[in-house]
Amino acid sequence: MKKLILLILCVACHPSNQSSVASSSQTVTSYQVTTSTSQAWSTQGCNTTSYQQDPTDQTLFWGRRMIYSGLTGEDAKNECTWQRWGVALYRADFSKKSLTFLKFAFMPIAKIADGRTVTTAYDPTVAVIGGVKYVAFECHGEGFSGSVGACVGRVDANNQIVASTVKVYVDGVSSTNPNLIPSASVPKLTSAINGKAYLSWTQVNIDKSAGKWIKLISRSIEFNPAMARINSDGTAFNTYNPKTANGTADLFDVKEIQPGKFFFTGARGENGCRSPLDNIAGCYNLEIGATNAVTENGAFDGYSQSAYTLPDNPIEYFRWAYNPVMQTWGVFGSFISKPGTATARTLPGGLYFIPIDISILPVKNSSICNASTQPSPHWGVKNGVCMRSCGQMGGTRSFTTTCAANGMRDVGVAYDVPYCCASFCDPVTQPAPHWGVKNSQCMRSCGQIGGTRSFTTTCASNGMRDLGVAYDVPYCCGPICDPKTQPAPNWGVKNGQCFASCGGIGGTRAFKNPCSQNGMKDAGVAYDVPYCCK
Repeated sequence: MKKLILLILCVACHPSNQSSVASSSQTVTSYQVTTSTSQAWSTQGCNTTSYQQDPTDQTLFWGRRMIYSGLTGEDAKNECTWQRWGVALYRADFSKKSLTFLKFAFMPIAKIADGRTVTTAYDPTVAVIGGVKYVAFECHGEGFSGSVGACVGRVDANNQIVASTVKVYVDGVSSTNPNLIPSASVPKLTSAINGKAYLSWTQVNIDKSAGKWIKLISRSIEFNPAMARINSDGTAFNTYNPKTANGTADLFDVKEIQPGKFFFTGARGENGCRSPLDNIAGCYNLEIGATNAVTENGAFDGYSQSAYTLPDNPIEYFRWAYNPVMQTWGVFGSFISKPGTATARTLPGGLYFIPIDISILPVKNSSICNASTQPSPHWGVKNGVCMRSCGQMGGTRSFTTTCAANGMRDVGVAYDVPYCCASFCDPVTQPAPHWGVKNSQCMRSCGQIGGTRSFTTTCASNGMRDLGVAYDVPYCCGPICDPKTQPAPNWGVKNGQCFASCGGIGGTRAFKNPCSQNGMKDAGVAYDVPYCCK
């Protein structure tokens, strides 16, 4: 039952391999995965079944762990009764086949960049994007509406996720259907060798009125840290889909192990299969494969491999990892004890590493641009990736040198030009002369931020209040007292600050010496008298 509760919350640069990936027409012998051809591992903590290997340290794994939340008695000793998850780091010993808890890398309760408060965080994946390490994880808390979201944050030099950089990039709410709650579960962050990055998530469609799950699909978008937030069922590609209306296609990992070849893991199930605990034939069985595209509808569908006969247990969170002791890639995750009758394919439940020779896995060849959803000339191919045209991205000018060198803003990589640029200020939402450029940023004018005077020296040195940076003046200033909310004579300036008058704070007498020396109480600081008394 613990796992079922978890599922409601969650759903629940490696060294290069020298072998080449087989073409889809290659015929190979099928390898049976058994207890002798796989490794059983041990770990620590309750339900710590979700791990991903760090891209810069093969022995470091990102995972989840329960956080003690003030329970007493026996519950305080039983980690499985604790209420919140945190993102944790584990150290792998590949010789001993064990994981040891190191520390929490993100500890809720935590305030994040968009003002929300994350109270639970789990199921992380990690990628290096533009030379910076980022972690995606499932999140929920105060300020969230609907179901769980997909959070992403930057990692510092100590492998801590910096809370002030964490944003909700995919919200667990619907764009169009008020009766649908679509989660953004188990976010998968993928970095590509050509500089691109992708964010995938499992969308659990929940019927709001009935309070039950309908189906699970997996979706993907091109990711960059500056992108705007979207809703789970918003504009994205349905990359991993069930075959029936009440089925499951739960994607767990997408990793570009070789250039242009994205290796994935996932689990499917049909006819009411919605969790690994459902006693339905074929529910949540492991799938592995490779494809040459991520942002395409059905990118991970229709895949077939006969190289490996995989166990028939239900699974949790199998992901790609490199084993430096065995010197091979493989998949790392948890098998659940199979309900019903065991077969020759059934393994005991537990955490496993399964070695996989990726050279014998066929690669699904997808058309790089989907003609129906990515039509020419608005889309085209660049560096083996389908990209939008400069115009489709909002670009207004293109150059052979950087946008910054031409005094413009870079709007992203487009297939049809070297550099796609636009003015720093959006002419529709930031029109001149109310907006303009200063220090390569679009800023409002002094008048637009309420300024009444400008100077070449600081506002304070001119007896006024600094209202902020404006594009059109060195220093944008206003009265220390706001004439609308702090009008004279009820308010005035004293020692460079705005104070109420003595009468305005309830004073009845004023003196040049302290109130106590005059048999009265001090009413507080007023701008118009030395001592305001009552």
